[in-house]
Amino acid sequence: MTFKHIDLRTLILLFALVTAGVTLANSFYAARQVQHQVLVENALEANRAYAAKVASSIEAFLLSAQQQLAYSAMARR
Repeated sequence: MTFKHIDLRTLILLFALVTAGVTLANSFYAARQVQHQVLVENALEANRAYAAKVASSIEAFLLSAQQQLAYSAMARR
């Protein structure tokens, strides 16, 4: 079995290319993680705002229904 000898220049070039590739992959992964986190936070904020709006509408509806029931109860006396 024979091994091909790799000179220093080729070894340094390969090391630099592998290092650049790993750095690029890490950058893409970090960017994806950050974008994912931002999307999740934006979705949660939008859902929180919608839930607050729905809760406010339901509260107003229930208050109105309670007032109508109170008026009806007083009118029957």
